[in-house]
Amino acid sequence: MARRGTTDNTRSDPVDAGPAKALHDDDTALGARAGASGERAGTSGDGAGAGQATSGVSLTADLEVADLSATQAEEELIRLAATLNRANTAYHTEDAPELSDADYDRLKQRNAAIEAAFPELKRPDSPSEAVGAAPAEGFSKVVHDVRMLSLGNAFAEEDVTEFDRSVRSYLGLGADEPLAYTAEPKIDGLSLSLRYEKGRLVQAATRGDGAVGENVTA
Repeated sequence: MARRGTTDNTRSDPVDAGPAKALHDDDTALGARAGASGERAGTSGDGAGAGQATSGVSLTADLEVADLSATQAEEELIRLAATLNRANTAYHTEDAPELSDADYDRLKQRNAAIEAAFPELKRPDSPSEAVGAAPAEGFSKVVHDVRMLSLGNAFAEEDVTEFDRSVRSYLGLGADEPLAYTAEPKIDGLSLSLRYEKGRLVQAATRGDGAVGENVTA
């Protein structure tokens, strides 16, 4: 099952992919555990860091990104990677979301903001690079010829403006040239790569982790 509001942009059947960041509600789901109960920071090989209390509850979660030291930023990225990657597995693999859409988006935006402020601290398992989750057991696997990605988010008017600017730049259109858009409600569903040969469906594969998906060909 695809996370709410996700759609791949590399399907084998005809689809307009464009390099610009798409307006979409990308992988989103994080609620109950974040909040009053407090989220536990992830741990690294050297144990609790400066951003973690002895109880294991993060002390950096409520700090503004601009107020984080490098050490605190590193601790926050550890915590966010653990929380977001776990949420992806719970949603995509286990079909059991643990966090609300709004909180998932909030934490993912925070992760991206910290990475922008401290690019040297970006982790190999950064949620910014994650797409979906590993394929579930019980299905044969399909290696995608082209990596399947997720579409981007638009949370504010300036995000929409930037999307329009990037599309115009890619198409070589000026700011005043006409450009039509089509918008429609997003229905939650499963991201698939469909391959047809001579008009016949020969393979259907889920997105999986973007590189490898599940073979669901009927």
